[in-house]
Amino acid sequence: MKGYVIRRLEYGDFDEIITILTDESESITFLSKGSRKPLSKNGRNLFVGNYCNFEVFLARSKGKISRLKKAISIEEIDWRMEWFTPFNLLNEFVSNYQSFNRNLINVYVNLRQLIIDCKYDELALILIVLEQIIVLNGISIEVNKCIECGNKKIRNLSLKKHGFVCFDHFDPNETEFTIDECKLIHHLFNHQYEEINKYHSLMKKMIYILAQYIKDNLGISFVSISQIKA
Repeated sequence: MKGYVIRRLEYGDFDEIITILTDESESITFLSKGSRKPLSKNGRNLFVGNYCNFEVFLARSKGKISRLKKAISIEEIDWRMEWFTPFNLLNEFVSNYQSFNRNLINVYVNLRQLIIDCKYDELALILIVLEQIIVLNGISIEVNKCIECGNKKIRNLSLKKHGFVCFDHFDPNETEFTIDECKLIHHLFNHQYEEINKYHSLMKKMIYILAQYIKDNLGISFVSISQIKA
């Protein structure tokens, strides 16, 4: 089977528990014996993000774990990516994704490549990953007109209503966002990623807001977000 390494956990002295995302959007976890040994042939191919061909002895009963026979790299990435927050966030989300979604592999591959290309800075890439997580989970945020009436004269972003609101539907009891913060969200959810670089000073604040929005609406929280430098 072919797939991407999305999680790598130490197990015992020399073994690892590996989770991969296959080309069919399936998440499979297996034991990799001896892959932490310095001369392990499998170990050098199991960096998170690598695309490999895996030979696996699949477990035949519940309570048993599958075991890796061989991993052959098809496409390797720089091992230093494991310390890059957008990449960690992407793999953290995908490795913990509970439902089957055929679009998951496409989202992963596209975001992985976007992060590798590094056309945008770290904070912008984190925002892009968060936006894709929201969309993949079926939440639609209206960022082009008032979600209540369609008016294009926008007053605020309502996280409660999942979109922009006009002056008539503005709720003063909700968090009020600045014009630039609304513009950042508008560009982000319209995939105008070049434009969000203009609002770099606002990115960290909006990362925490979107992360909290995801936690409130999807029940998902991310350890990777804590890696962002203060």
